[in-house]
Amino acid sequence: MKKCPTCGQTVVKGYYQMICDECGKIIDEGEVIQADYIEVVFFLENNEQKEFDFCNWECFRRFVKKHKPPEGFDFVTLYTINKHNYREFLAILKDGDVK
Repeated sequence: MKKCPTCGQTVVKGYYQMICDECGKIIDEGEVIQADYIEVVFFLENNEQKEFDFCNWECFRRFVKKHKPPEGFDFVTLYTINKHNYREFLAILKDGDVK
């Protein structure tokens, strides 16, 4: 959302649609993304980034098994693991199943 520097009124509102990069499901849409989702960012050697969004750990697992990391990738950041998704994450690491 952009505001006019003089009067403070909203000039342009952004509208976003977040789609799972594995299954194509719409995760959330609107002016603000509020859904819980998994974001993975690959940082490339040329300082570019490639971002991927997933609706759940199972979609993340399927995507990783099917795709190689982007060409020239240096490191990757993974979604924050918290008390709400810790068990799901451990299940993916252990045996590939989300319980």
